[in-house]
Amino acid sequence: MTRQYVETIVPAVPGFAVVYVDPTADATHDGDPRMIQPVIAWAVTSKATETSTSVIYVTPITPVGPVHDSSHWFLQRPDGMFDVPEFGVYPTLREAADEVREVARFCREALPPVPSAPAHNRVMEAVAP
Repeated sequence: MTRQYVETIVPAVPGFAVVYVDPTADATHDGDPRMIQPVIAWAVTSKATETSTSVIYVTPITPVGPVHDSSHWFLQRPDGMFDVPEFGVYPTLREAADEVREVARFCREALPPVPSAPAHNRVMEAVAP
């Protein structure tokens, strides 16, 4: 079976930003400028096999690198709306952050615990303010 992976980096138009959310914190940190990073590019990855149609993944890239954890961030769009991937578009930062926290709460309660990831923790400590 032949698999094809094609990745293209596309410059981002101005106005998109990634807003990180601490899913265990209250809303007092929402909008903290240290938690908002501009999107400088998009990584567009196409994956296909001989037996399936192509699947396209789009990952925002910020000055600190690509965003991989889809459960703790959302996008601020140029039109001022906030897009929580796979869950909806919200008119305010607070509503989007509340949705991210709700999804994180559901995952903590409904899914079994995942073993700790020390490498991930070291990366997060390196970029934390």
